[in-house]
Amino acid sequence: MSKEFEINTKYEHTFSVRIDSTTKRQFFLDKNSPIKGFKILYVKTRRGDGTNKSLQGETIVPAATFTASFLVLKVRQTEVLNKIPLEYLENSTTQVPALGYPIFLQEIDFEQSYVEVATGVTLTADQVFEFTFTFLKQ
Repeated sequence: MSKEFEINTKYEHTFSVRIDSTTKRQFFLDKNSPIKGFKILYVKTRRGDGTNKSLQGETIVPAATFTASFLVLKVRQTEVLNKIPLEYLENSTTQVPALGYPIFLQEIDFEQSYVEVATGVTLTADQVFEFTFTFLKQ
């Protein structure tokens, strides 16, 4: 049984992006995203201190990894719409907790969008980036 979303009503979806390899620099978002095809309004995130847990109970990446990372949003598999430093997302989340960083995009390809970590940053496997997207059905 799938949930029907009411038109012009805001919803939130929180998910984690796992560091599954310490040699990769790109970690893809939600492969089976339930918000695929919806209009994305805002995104929120937060950094960890080595002990912070995501809503799913996973360890959130520490500050050194977080500050060297970007959220890359794509459409149609190849076109990059936005490459946003995670610190920008976090600052917006802190300043306006009810909203977060404004995106206002449609048709984001969540299977091709990813978190990118700068080279030279030491990664720890099984830590996660946590995101909350606010979306709207039109």
